[in-house]
Amino acid sequence: MLVVSFRFQKSTNAKPETVSSNFSIPTDIDSFDKMKFNFKSFIICIGLSFLLNSCTTYIIPLDSFKQQFSKIDSTKLKRVTVKGPIGELHVYSANPIKTISCIDKKGNPIQLVNKPSIEIRFTYGQKNTKSIFYFDRIFVNDSL
Repeated sequence: MLVVSFRFQKSTNAKPETVSSNFSIPTDIDSFDKMKFNFKSFIICIGLSFLLNSCTTYIIPLDSFKQQFSKIDSTKLKRVTVKGPIGELHVYSANPIKTISCIDKKGNPIQLVNKPSIEIRFTYGQKNTKSIFYFDRIFVNDSL
């Protein structure tokens, strides 16, 4: 239990008076300081996670897409096992592409390492219809 004392002066020439109170705070000062530190750390972690996990958009030109997938068919897929968010295991067939050749927004060529978390969005048709897939799970059956 913490006892708080208030010290105040009535005027500049008067002697300070001390008033004691049995006002209690349910936690001690060290715990309160730790809680302030934990809150600051939490805010910093949230900010860093947004900064580091933000999405970036790259473009794969159609010719490059054709070239990267030209030699891949359903017989060349590899078995991949990934762990889900609560620890469950998922096994699926993935394309064997190790790096993805694409272009960033400034037109610079980029090589991305293929991972299960990379998504690809196809835009097609008169209404610019969009379909989103995981990049490592696609392969081409027919020519484009």
